[in-house]
Amino acid sequence: MDTTNLEKTEDIRKTAIIDRELTLVPSGKEITHSSGRVLGEDERRIHGVGFAVHNRLLNRISTPQGISERITVMEMETKTGKAHFNSTYAQTLTTENEKKYQFYEKLQDAINNVPKADHLFLMGDFNARVGTENKVWPTCFGPFGLGKINENGQRLLEFCTNNNPCITNTFYSGKGKHKVSWCHPRSGHWHQIDFIIVRKKDANMASDTGNIRKMSENIRVAIGPTANKVAPLKSATGEQLIDKKK
Repeated sequence: MDTTNLEKTEDIRKTAIIDRELTLVPSGKEITHSSGRVLGEDERRIHGVGFAVHNRLLNRISTPQGISERITVMEMETKTGKAHFNSTYAQTLTTENEKKYQFYEKLQDAINNVPKADHLFLMGDFNARVGTENKVWPTCFGPFGLGKINENGQRLLEFCTNNNPCITNTFYSGKGKHKVSWCHPRSGHWHQIDFIIVRKKDANMASDTGNIRKMSENIRVAIGPTANKVAPLKSATGEQLIDKKK
C-alpha cells in the first residue's frame, strides 16, 4: 500500500484513503491467514479482524495478537490504566452451533486473561440482535435496545450476563438510523448487530446521564484531545448516510 498520501493528509479522514487503497489490491494478491498460511487466489475471504489506530497513538499500543480469524486483541496504555481491546467478528445466524460455541470459548479465554483493574473493550460485528427487553437482562442491557432478539442475541446476552460487562449501545438514546449498521439484503430492514461492550465500572462514567457526549468526554480524558477532522459517513455507492447538521 502506498503510504505517501497518508503522510501528507491533514484535512480528510486517513481511513478513507486506506479503504480506497485496499480496493486497488488485485484479487490474486497474497493475503495471510491468522495461522500464517497464505490464502490462495480462489479461496474466499470470509474472516478477518483488525484495528485502525491513529498515528499519534502508535507508541501507546502493543502489537495486536490474533486469537483466531475472528478475534484479535490489542493493549493500550492510557492515563487511567491499561486498556485491552478485542476486535471481534462473530458467526452469522445460520452457522452451525459448534462453531459458535468455539467462538465464545475463545472470547472467554481472551477476557479471562485481562486483569480486573484494567479497562476492557469488546468491539465488532457480533451478528446478533439483542432486542429491547432490558428488564430481562438488567445487569448488562440498557433501556435503548432496538428490534427483536434472535438466537445470536440470546447467546451474546448470556455471555454478558455471565461476565458482567455492559452493551453500551443500549444505554444511550438517539435516532434509530444512527444505531443500525447492517441492512438485510432481502427484507431491506436495517438492524443493530455491531456493539461496544465494556466492564460495568467503565460504563458507569457515562450511563448516569445516558448521554453519549459524556462517554466521549471520558475517552478524551483517557487518551487526550483529538482533532475534529472526520469525513461524512458514506455508503458503498457514495451516498452520505449521516448529516452532522441534523
